[in-house]
Amino acid sequence: MSPLLIQLRQTLSRGPLPAALPGVLALLALSMVMTLASVGAAGTLTAGGDHSAEEHAGEEHSGESLARIDLEGADLTESDLSGSDLKNANLVDATLEGADLSETDLQNADLTGADLRDAQLEDAFAKNASFAGALLNGASLVGASLKNADLSGSMLLGADLSDLGDIKNATFDDSYYDADTLLDPRIDTSGMIAVMGPCPGEPDAMLVMGDDGLACESAEMLPEPSTAMALACGGALLLALARRRR
Repeated sequence: MSPLLIQLRQTLSRGPLPAALPGVLALLALSMVMTLASVGAAGTLTAGGDHSAEEHAGEEHSGESLARIDLEGADLTESDLSGSDLKNANLVDATLEGADLSETDLQNADLTGADLRDAQLEDAFAKNASFAGALLNGASLVGASLKNADLSGSMLLGADLSDLGDIKNATFDDSYYDADTLLDPRIDTSGMIAVMGPCPGEPDAMLVMGDDGLACESAEMLPEPSTAMALACGGALLLALARRRR
């Protein structure tokens, strides 16, 4: 039993209801205030505030001013942050799977290692933002501005980057893409890593094509290979065998 209920019982036991009524009403009012405060705190995000590792999955924060907020390691799964101001925000290792970040201001935001699988980032302004090592599988970045953004080492399998905004000096080195990834023709894929499919004889690894040719890498956080990936994998293997026979 909560302390407030205990106090309420003690108040009622002291005498007839009319005499105890002021105390009862005071305790009930205090209980309501505490309940409302706890509910409000759970769904509140503040600009510049420390909300690291907090749970905010599925919440509505569209259009809010949240510049310089600290959300490192926070759970924002399927939350609505569309059109919000997240300039200079710390979103390192945050979970934003399925979140709506369309038209969001992510200038100078740090999303290193964040989980952005299936997230909506259409028309987001991410100048100088870091997505290094982030999971962007299945995410849509159509129309997003990525000037000076760092996407090195990110996972872009099945992501839609087909029609980006400004990508001047954006970095995609060592990022992973596959046959289902839609890339803007301006993106230089020479430093990127193509995921070809499952690695033969190694069910827990994926066959990738990098600067050093074909290699097997850990399949952690990689999706199941599509038909296109499997066909590409077969073609790559045939090409590798043909080269060996020469």
